[in-house]
Amino acid sequence: MFARWKQSPAGMSKGDHNGGSQANFLAWGQPRFFLLLLGVVAQAVTIWITWPLWEVRSSPPNLPLFNVGDFPMSFTLTLMASLVLIVWFPRVGIWFHLMVLLFAAVLDQFRMVPQVLITWLLMAAVIYDWATMIGRWYLVSVWFWAGLHKLLSPDWLGFQSFELLSECATVLDAGDYYLLFAWGVGLCEMLLGLAAWLRPRWAAYGCLGVHLGITLFLGLFFLGGNDSVIPWNIAMAVIGFWILRQSANQSKVTRGERICLLIFLILPCGFYVGWVGRTFSHVLYSGNIPQGYITRLQPPNERIRGWGDLEVPFPNERGAIKQYFAKTASPGEKLHIRDPRPWLADQYWLMTGNGPVGLNETEFSLGSEGVSEGMPLDDNRALFALSEAGAEMRKKDAESMVFAIVFPPEKFKSEHLDWLSGLQNLEQVQLAGTAVTNEDIKKLGVLPKLLGVGLDNTNVTNAGIEHLKGIKTLRLINFRDTSITQDAVDRVIRAATDLSLPNAPH
Repeated sequence: MFARWKQSPAGMSKGDHNGGSQANFLAWGQPRFFLLLLGVVAQAVTIWITWPLWEVRSSPPNLPLFNVGDFPMSFTLTLMASLVLIVWFPRVGIWFHLMVLLFAAVLDQFRMVPQVLITWLLMAAVIYDWATMIGRWYLVSVWFWAGLHKLLSPDWLGFQSFELLSECATVLDAGDYYLLFAWGVGLCEMLLGLAAWLRPRWAAYGCLGVHLGITLFLGLFFLGGNDSVIPWNIAMAVIGFWILRQSANQSKVTRGERICLLIFLILPCGFYVGWVGRTFSHVLYSGNIPQGYITRLQPPNERIRGWGDLEVPFPNERGAIKQYFAKTASPGEKLHIRDPRPWLADQYWLMTGNGPVGLNETEFSLGSEGVSEGMPLDDNRALFALSEAGAEMRKKDAESMVFAIVFPPEKFKSEHLDWLSGLQNLEQVQLAGTAVTNEDIKKLGVLPKLLGVGLDNTNVTNAGIEHLKGIKTLRLINFRDTSITQDAVDRVIRAATDLSLPNAPH
């Protein structure tokens, strides 16, 4: 089987002695051969785990990177055959495998998964000396930016790390340890990236420990986790160790390598302005990615997700979310894209007979005959903060947003109401028995769908409920055991009703 492997006492071809411009001839028994074989096996297992991802399918629909039309083609067997070709003819096979991967990704963005592309680079690094060099600087960028993205993300330092730790089968209490976990993971990744740059020999052992640790963590503690990244982590641990050990023997860093490092370090900055996708920006588990939610004409509504049989997440790019909406929505349905990146605004879309049309936030919330009343996504940061504050939040079904919130009197603080702006679908707010004040009631004015407020047994007065006059959906105020009068309540409700009339002034 391995008869095609060229024998060379030093494991190098003539091209290697002339600057490493050609691939190393790998021979059976050489360390490089077994490293390549590890990469091939890891890639094959990943493709096997994600088998339906590479097959022809209709649901979820393919999301072409370019407008190439329908191109039904299965890539699974071709990819597997290209991996066999890598073992038999590594220099030919590695490029054929990349060509198939890229063609598959162009036809469907679901297939643009980091673990598959990075495993290709690991295999190429074993075959070519120049790819070994590129592999080192790519690892620097991956680790450094994966950690930095996390530490720059309020989502990671909040709900994302909390949920990740909560899903693990460990004795650690997520509420007590999620911040330590969040900072620890982010800092370790950044330090590993810096070590790969400045002290590759040290980083080699860090790479081995980190990625074998992730493999153990996912395999033993993470219930229902992402199994498709386990083979990649094993290959990353071993081949990454070898790449960094090779780099440690290098006498100096060339000018070309410095340029390569500079490109790899600058490129992920484009993620924050929407120029570079998350796959090439090394955004891993940080939570600061756009999310899409479709308000259907007939329930249930749909939060756009991946996983299922594909075993990969949805490619959370704004373009991919909009494209999915265009392929699955009926005229009159609406899409909200919530984008947590500070320099990118949320987007609102209406599906028409001619495709999606952009809306502003006010237009999105309005409904009419044949057009759904847009339901924006709840802000995960707000959900997490209010949950930490002990608030009880209620939904009508699993795919709906929060429609009612109850604040516990013993834990209520005025600043908790600041988070309500992230729950634009709230219809009911229960503040009975809390220390809410007249000034606090102003904060309810950001809720465009508010129907009722519970103020029983509070210190709110007539002056406080006057702040609710601008909410045109308001129909009920509970005010037992307060100094609020019925006349004041009737006046506020009447003002809200007048605002909701079609010809009412705004």
